[in-house]
Amino acid sequence: MKVMMLKKLLLCLLAVALCGCSGHQSAKHHDQDTLQTTQERLFDEAILAGDYYYALEIVDSLELTKSISEDLANAWRGSAYQYLEHNRTAEYYYKKAFASEDFRRDYPVEFVHACTDMGAILSTKGDIEGQLALVTDAYAVARTLDDADAARFASRLLAQIGTCQLWLGRKSEAEKNFNMAYRTLQEQAIDGTSYVTADAMAGIANNILVEYNSAHDVAGAELWLQRMGEAVGRAVAFPECTDARADELQARLAVNRAIVLSAKHNRKEADLAYRKFLTYNYANTGNGLLDKAVYFEESDRWDDLERLQAALDSLDRAQNVPISMEYLKSSLGSRFLAELKSGRQQKALVTAGRIVEMLDTVDMIQRKNDASELAVIYETQEKEAQIAKQHAELTMQRLIGMAVAFVLVSVFFVVYTLHRRKAAKMLSELNAVKERIENELRIARNIQMSMVPREFPQRVGLDMYAFMEPAREVGGDLYNYVLQGDRLYFCVGDVSGKSVPASLFMAQSTRLFRTFASQGMLPADIATQMNKALSEDNEQGMFVTMFIGLADLMTGHLDFCNAGHNPPVLAGEFMEMKSNAPIGLWPELEFEGEVLESVLDRPLFIYTDGLNEAENEQQEQFGNERLLNILRSRTFENARQVIDAFKAEVSHHRQAAEPNDDLTMMCIRLTLTPG
Repeated sequence: MKVMMLKKLLLCLLAVALCGCSGHQSAKHHDQDTLQTTQERLFDEAILAGDYYYALEIVDSLELTKSISEDLANAWRGSAYQYLEHNRTAEYYYKKAFASEDFRRDYPVEFVHACTDMGAILSTKGDIEGQLALVTDAYAVARTLDDADAARFASRLLAQIGTCQLWLGRKSEAEKNFNMAYRTLQEQAIDGTSYVTADAMAGIANNILVEYNSAHDVAGAELWLQRMGEAVGRAVAFPECTDARADELQARLAVNRAIVLSAKHNRKEADLAYRKFLTYNYANTGNGLLDKAVYFEESDRWDDLERLQAALDSLDRAQNVPISMEYLKSSLGSRFLAELKSGRQQKALVTAGRIVEMLDTVDMIQRKNDASELAVIYETQEKEAQIAKQHAELTMQRLIGMAVAFVLVSVFFVVYTLHRRKAAKMLSELNAVKERIENELRIARNIQMSMVPREFPQRVGLDMYAFMEPAREVGGDLYNYVLQGDRLYFCVGDVSGKSVPASLFMAQSTRLFRTFASQGMLPADIATQMNKALSEDNEQGMFVTMFIGLADLMTGHLDFCNAGHNPPVLAGEFMEMKSNAPIGLWPELEFEGEVLESVLDRPLFIYTDGLNEAENEQQEQFGNERLLNILRSRTFENARQVIDAFKAEVSHHRQAAEPNDDLTMMCIRLTLTPG
């Protein structure tokens, strides 16, 4: 808590300082450079500390005070989300930055970094052509930089371009770019005075050599092994080269030589090179263990690779490697191959079983991560839409204000000159139009409210009550139920947006729910069929989040499907459930349902975000913690008492603030029927 308070204090101080700086239009250019450096340092320190969410808060604060541009803020957000391994969200923000021509012109260095980082994301997706296009664009900008490190920067980008071309089978083009990258640094290092350049040459040669080894191109690997040897010899000769760096460079040279010799079937010389590799401290590091594994696999030393697995497992645990498809392919896949090739079939079968068992876990984690990232993107898009709408409304208000002022002046002139009666008539007509519009909105609200049930089943063993309150005249929330014998269908939903468009989408959703529920479908099938109907010709991109349930009133058995909605509260705890997208976005989605064996004597409370996100005048939200405390700490005799209690609590929390969203709540309590 203290750390969080300190972070918020730092952000406030930063905002005050930046606002003060922005007021001095006569500040000198070097002062602006110092401010920019300070901003970058704050962001970089948060990234280096691994506090990526704090880095995002810093970006929001800087953009809010207009200390950095929207383009730069989006690029930095992309970087932070990439560190969080939220690649879809990172890609979203990078693309927003690239969409602006100003970003490339005003921030060339950040543009180059963003291109290379985005290229890495595309590489993991297998979009090598997309990565090549981005890195090529970055290289074109890097060549224009007037910086001491520009040549080294451009050379690394050329090497990346060559790597992409090699993967795409364009070997001759790749070789040209590899040679150009190396020669550029070689020419810069002719005077023999730059350790940084020599070290960069060794690094680039190593990276290119690794790519040729991966492609099993022996001729190419031999050439770059020779060049790496020359570059390493030059780098380690500099006094600036630390013992640790010299050890790493020479160890990598030795293990690469062993791999190349093994590819040439020169086993004896390869083993000598490998034994030399083992004499370096680098061989016992995490990267050294991975290099050993590559050599063992390339040289068919399967027994050695199998014995190395325990150390590789320890490395994975130390680095907290997450369970993912990459983990199954690289770590467990390598173990399976080593055990199989070394004749340990029983161990290989056990490892294969682990891989199969973990596939479902990996799929579930991926779905959860995808849903979380989509939620962030949806939230961001909605906020941006709200901001754009606010700007549009502000502009419209100004125009209306000007128009009203003009009309008033005109009316005044007319009234006191020639057309007093006509002006009075016009005013009367305007009032009539206004009254008609207000009356139509009242009718629309009454129609909408009539679409949700106000009466609830009076049945032994079932206690049910619900409430809906639009934030404006009409809204996008909904609830409904269908009772068929001992089967109770029920739903709560929240349509994207507000006002008339949301109310029309709400009406469609309500009608479809009742239609499909009346056909006896399961909740997941209802969601799937509603999605097909609502996503057809959905040019506005509207959607609805819904919780759909089917309860057996005799047994308490509950089938349900949650389509992107807030998690309901069951017996005082948030329900854990599978992630489904909202309804109406993509017609091909198949929604997944879940089952609870019994909810007897376990009150179920379903709500929209107009409850937990209700704001007071200080924009403080009602919050999930307060929601749970009310349900846990109080005793309620029936479902209506639960709803009434929350209505009172939300009203008390808002004070004089206007509702910021529609509010809908439903409570269901099932009890065992005697006999």
